[in-house]
Amino acid sequence: MQIRRMDHKDTEEVICLMVRAIMGIPGHVYTDAQKKAWAGAVSMNTNLSARLLNGYTLLAVEQRKIIAMATLTDGDVIDFLYVSPEEQRSKKASILLERLERKAASMGAVNLHTEASFAAVPFFVKNGYKQVHQQEKTLGGTLIKNVRMCKKVNNE
Repeated sequence: MQIRRMDHKDTEEVICLMVRAIMGIPGHVYTDAQKKAWAGAVSMNTNLSARLLNGYTLLAVEQRKIIAMATLTDGDVIDFLYVSPEEQRSKKASILLERLERKAASMGAVNLHTEASFAAVPFFVKNGYKQVHQQEKTLGGTLIKNVRMCKKVNNE
């Protein structure tokens, strides 16, 4: 597996990965309507490419295919972390998250924050994140809940 920074030419493949990961979330976690609203918000977001490229976005690549991605923004926010459905539980997300945490710590971040889907909460808890509170968002008229989480990465 190769880990590299995202380039503008990766945008379409990254967005496809994000949509596939969202649609692959089990139906007992989010309904089909919630997943479609969320995936639609990702695929229709005209600012997403800039947001990914302006952040510190890392890609996990195998055989020239992007299998996972993660973004650090503002030096202390894990903005995105998606893994292709066939690579779930393969440690790819953990590797990317660890790299982002090290980058954030090197930039002076004390705490990292993220808004985790219900599907991702166990992953973040396993990696030392604490739940702060649940949040509600409306995407395309559909209510979707997630969890604000944080982790201390520096003792300064």
